[in-house]
Amino acid sequence: MSIALQNQAEVHAALAHAPIGAMIIDEAGVISWANQAVAALLGEPDPAALRLTLAFVWLPEDDAEVLRQMLDMFFAAPVDARPTWSRVVPIQTMEGIRQTAELTLTCAPGDFDKRALLYFQSLTRQTIAEKRFSQVFENLPLGALVVDTRQRIVQVNSALASEFGYPREELVGQPLETLLPARCRPAHREHVEGYVARRHRG
Repeated sequence: MSIALQNQAEVHAALAHAPIGAMIIDEAGVISWANQAVAALLGEPDPAALRLTLAFVWLPEDDAEVLRQMLDMFFAAPVDARPTWSRVVPIQTMEGIRQTAELTLTCAPGDFDKRALLYFQSLTRQTIAEKRFSQVFENLPLGALVVDTRQRIVQVNSALASEFGYPREELVGQPLETLLPARCRPAHREHVEGYVARRHRG
């Protein structure tokens, strides 16, 4: 009993300040614990107020029914073979605000064999954040770009495109080296390889 409580306390502590919404639910969908992020997403100031309510109440009836069926399948499976399930759904907060969220049902770590973790990630907030980033990025007074892990250009602002005299569409997907003089390319490769090696060493 004390081991279970210790594990539960550790799980609660790990999820309490997570940036993603999380709740622990039983087979019937009854919430036994929720973090601040999910409470804020659902429009409830106090996560404790979500206890003993049903996880389905914020979902449209069709999506609520799918979650009920998934819970049945989840808890019918052996603990080590329980499937992780995700679905994008509309949710309605207590203030009546509609948002889009991705729900993920998965096993809870520790001694939670009769419980599951249900994560809520707001896609509405993520979309707003991405739009804000794009607006700030585009309106920077100096040239800026974003590259991926292979050093390919994935995003360019207007200032950089005009500085180098390329249409933006032509730069996206090109190696970063396209913008470097030929004499600087070997040194740039060395710098990138050194940076990647240092990151892998920790």
